Amino acid sequence: VKGGAARRAAAATAPPLALLQDVDALQSSNHSLRRQLASAEESRREASRRAAAEAEALAVANQQLQQQLRVVMEQAEHEVASASAEASEWQRAAKQAAELAERAQATCAAEAGAAAAAAADAAEMAAALEGLQARFDAVDAAVLTPLAQWYEASCGAAPGLPTSSSSASAALPRSAGFIELKARTQQLLGGSSVDEASHQPKIQLAAVAFEALAERLDHLKAELQQLRSEGVRHAAELDRRYGSELAQLRRAAGAADARADAAAREANAARERERIAQARLEQRDEA
Repeated sequence: VKGGAARRAAAATAPPLALLQDVDALQSSNHSLRRQLASAEESRREASRRAAAEAEALAVANQQLQQQLRVVMEQAEHEVASASAEASEWQRAAKQAAELAERAQATCAAEAGAAAAAAADAAEMAAALEGLQARFDAVDAAVLTPLAQWYEASCGAAPGLPTSSSSASAALPRSAGFIELKARTQQLLGGSSVDEASHQPKIQLAAVAFEALAERLDHLKAELQQLRSEGVRHAAELDRRYGSELAQLRRAAGAADARADAAAREANAARERERIAQARLEQRDEA
């Protein structure tokens, strides 16, 4: 209290000029502070305008980025859907190719079985023809050739079959089959001691019968040879036909397997592309 009173007393006793100087200093300081305040306010407004402009630019950039992100996501989803559809299509193609390969293999197996059966039939026919040829060869050796030799050796003695003379009998072959045939002929004619003149019609008839038998055997031999030729030709035709068909079926099966493998590879590639697209989409979502 005492200090304040002293200051008031000193102020009361101070000259007026000093007070005016203090007032001017205070006013000048006040004006300076006001200018600083106005400058600060202008700086604040400028900073606020810049912040608003930057915020607006950021909002526009964010909107553009969101639009680009939506476009990229739509493209990625479209790529994923396309890759998935392509993978499904290749899977269906691979399945169809596998089914085609299975059908081709089944057809090839069936044709191979048919060809094997036809080859077995041809082999059986060839074996039967060989058996018939052997039988006819045996008949030829046992009957036809001895008859021809007998007829040629005795053709000067009598027409038809030879007589039972010693010269004709000496020229006869001595096989068991021919001896039996000769015995049956002599039994039919009534024995060699019977008068040949009384049995000449029977001799003529037997000669005609033996000639007919020889002609029939020749015909059968020719027919057998023809059958053998046809059998060989048929076997060759079967071999050529079924062999070419089997080769074609094998080539078709190989081509079907190749198409199935290619379809499987394309399906795997499509699945890989789908996986890559899905991974890119997830990375973009994370970003």
